[in-house]
Amino acid sequence: MVDTRLTMGASKSTSVFHQLSQAVKELMGRKGYQVVAYLDDYTIVADDYVTCLQGQHILIRLLRELGFSTAYNKVEGPTQNWFSLV
Repeated sequence: MVDTRLTMGASKSTSVFHQLSQAVKELMGRKGYQVVAYLDDYTIVADDYVTCLQGQHILIRLLRELGFSTAYNKVEGPTQNWFSLV
């Protein structure tokens, strides 16, 4: 049996997930994309719509290759209007 989920209530979970998110951010940076990562949320910062959309596709593919699941109903496309609580 293998755990495939990280329980957010566990004391170490946020630290572990932050490290994983930062690793994904670094991998995307090596591909030339600027990414803001906060826990399980990612924002791609780009100068134009096409670059942002390409980055989104590459990020989703990378996450799948790494074994992360994606809640596609929560994925938002490129926009110039962004709101963050962070």
